[in-house]
Amino acid sequence: MVEAVVEALGLEDAQLAARLHFWIDAVVELPLVALVLVTGTLLTARVWPPTGLHVLKLAMGAIAVAANLYCIAFVILRYRHRHDPVKLRRYRAHVLASTVGLPFGAAAAYIGLSYFT
Repeated sequence: MVEAVVEALGLEDAQLAARLHFWIDAVVELPLVALVLVTGTLLTARVWPPTGLHVLKLAMGAIAVAANLYCIAFVILRYRHRHDPVKLRRYRAHVLASTVGLPFGAAAAYIGLSYFT
């Protein structure tokens, strides 16, 4: 939600949004993505071989993580080119496009919380 607010602010000050989103990703999001990957791998190893529902959850989670990493890559590029208005707009479009991963993350969370708790 914080990133959504930052991107909304970016409509008025694209350089501010580039700086804020970069630091949020560097300090919070990248470590969380790494933690998700590590814990997901450990938990998957405990239930090997996975059931069909596990495979579905893993696929949904993998798509969400991939979209998140895609976003982070463009957040970094945007930060590096934050003084170029054309690149700021171009990279912002990629950052916003990464929201395609949200429903997949929500589906993975729903499956995990509903069936594996």
